[in-house]
This record gives sequence, structure tokens and C-alpha cells, in this order.
Amino acid sequence: MTHATRAMRVEDFDRVLALNAAEVPRLGAIDAALIEQLFEDAVYPAVIEREGEFAGFMLGLGPDARYESPNYRWFADRHERFLYVDRIAIVPEARGRGLGRAFYEAAFIEAAAQHLDVVCAEVNVWPRNPESLAFHAALGFTEVGQQNDPRYGGDLRVAYFERTVD
Repeated sequence: MTHATRAMRVEDFDRVLALNAAEVPRLGAIDAALIEQLFEDAVYPAVIEREGEFAGFMLGLGPDARYESPNYRWFADRHERFLYVDRIAIVPEARGRGLGRAFYEAAFIEAAAQHLDVVCAEVNVWPRNPESLAFHAALGFTEVGQQNDPRYGGDLRVAYFERTVD
């Protein structure tokens, strides 16, 4: 089966919002206004297609985003030149087929092309997301911190991961 990444377009928003909603609480909830802002601010807004059909999306933000997420801000306080993977989701029937890895490989290339020094992401450690933790470790990410997300009254704890851009 073939897959390809491409730039996200406004026409993708309905599918992006539906997939994101299906992935809460692994992903934070977003609405139409927030997806529009994230899209405008993204340095890497991408969609992946499998056999020509929508199979997932990734939103990667750079250092100048207007995003007030405490997780984004955690990285922004520490880095001048970074690509923050705000969210990535793959449709259930396409998981385990290398699409997440393809997204990250494309993001590493994009970060290097934009002279960004590090790719950053966070993963839930409470509630635990063992698949994502193992996935990021396999891609060479290193844990650099943890924090309770204050938006959820301490019921969500994330680990912060980074990988230097080659």
C-alpha cells in the first residue's frame, strides 16, 4: 500500500476535526476556530493519504505561533528555533503501517529546511500512552521533562520529548 504526505488544505479541516475528536483524550479537543489558527501558524501542517484517501494529519508549529498551550509554551521558553508537534493522528484502519514514522521523517526534513534546531513533542504519561512513548523512543527522542497540565486540574501529566535535527 502506498502513502504520501502533502500540505494540509482548508478542505481537510472537517476530516481533521472529526479524527481529532475521535482521539480525545489522547489529543486535546479543538474546534473550527482553533484549527484555523493552528493551520495559519503551522510551519508544518500536513495530511497523509493512503491509497489516495485521507489517513491522518500532523500539525507542527514553529517558534512564532500564537498558541497558548502550556505544552507549546514549555518548549518556547527553552528554544528559539524549534518545530513543535502539536498533534498527530492516524485513522484506526491505517495504524501500524508506518504512517506516523513517515510524518515524523517528513517533519525532520522540514525542520532542517527551515533551520530549526529541534523537533519537540509531548506524550501523556497519566493517563499513560505506552504506544506513543515507545514510538517516540524508537524515533530517537529523549525525554527532557514532565509536567501536569493545569488545564485539566492535574489529571493529565505529560512527558516532554526532543530530538535534535540533523
